[in-house]
Amino acid sequence: MGTDVFVSYAREDAPRIHELVGALEGKGWSVFWDHRIPAGQSWRSYIGKALDDTRRAIVVWSKASIASEFVLEEASRAKRRGILVPVRIDPVDPPLGFGEINAADLCGWHPSRSSPEFEQLVQDLEAVLAQRPSAGAPAPRPEPALTRPAAPPIGVAAPGALRRRALLLGGVAVGVVAIAATLFAMKSGPDLPAQPGGAGAVKPIGAGAVQPGGHAVATPVMDPGLITAVAKPVPIVLPPKSVREALDRYNYEIGWSGAQIGTPDKGFTRSAVTKVAWRTADLVEIELARPSYLRAAAGSHTLSGTWKDVDGHGDFSLEFVADYSRAEGWWNRGGLTQKYNMFLGRTMQ
Repeated sequence: MGTDVFVSYAREDAPRIHELVGALEGKGWSVFWDHRIPAGQSWRSYIGKALDDTRRAIVVWSKASIASEFVLEEASRAKRRGILVPVRIDPVDPPLGFGEINAADLCGWHPSRSSPEFEQLVQDLEAVLAQRPSAGAPAPRPEPALTRPAAPPIGVAAPGALRRRALLLGGVAVGVVAIAATLFAMKSGPDLPAQPGGAGAVKPIGAGAVQPGGHAVATPVMDPGLITAVAKPVPIVLPPKSVREALDRYNYEIGWSGAQIGTPDKGFTRSAVTKVAWRTADLVEIELARPSYLRAAAGSHTLSGTWKDVDGHGDFSLEFVADYSRAEGWWNRGGLTQKYNMFLGRTMQ
């Protein structure tokens, strides 16, 4: 069974985190914060599982943690689950990709002193943790968005219709085999009495025809329209489900201009993406044909970080459209506050 609160922090901040954990446990909550990995277990099997099973994840931003890849990894996973609760214990800005979530300001907080900010944090946690899941039930998690399968092209039967048609054809085939077997048995049986039309002639079996022994046989009527060609279903290619999947699947080129946001562009400089390397689950390095690279954090539909090439360095932010075919945003150069137009577009495969 998971804990109420998971605390992500940099090892250098352990003494201060110990005080925060004590205050949270004093509210009656169970807290996971010991990041020592037992012998025989990995980060994914121990800490990763604890993070997946917790109900809320407090990520503590400090001078040390904003540069910690482990903290960024844990923060990204908590953000994806919708359980991230950021807290600042140093006057720092959150890493790129996490600034849109308001962080509780606990700079200078101490458990021996009254703190409106800490009390507000407790109230925010109580609003969620007071809703205890039923015994034996896992903590609620946000459900993934349901994607409606694309309709098959005109003229191509839907998969369900194909199954029904296949069953129908199977039944017709069984009937044909049965009729053939009956005819074969009759032909190979005892000689029938001679019929008009020649010695030993056999009257065709039809409606009302009589077999030896006097039993009437009704001939099954087969509708030729039931036997139709079964079209093979056309594979449906679904769009990517994440920025990571899009960058790994598609070829992109990046374009940028010197025109500030809101002003007419005078032409974009373009360069193809030549390499995509993931450092963690959500941290990526992108190399371009023009000698330059981008380092960024990937959100559900965002990519934000820093860039560097022969002309300088700075930061950028891009937001993808729903199918990840294109992203638009801005870039600027280090030390400047102007934001310029930038895009990332899918190219032909």
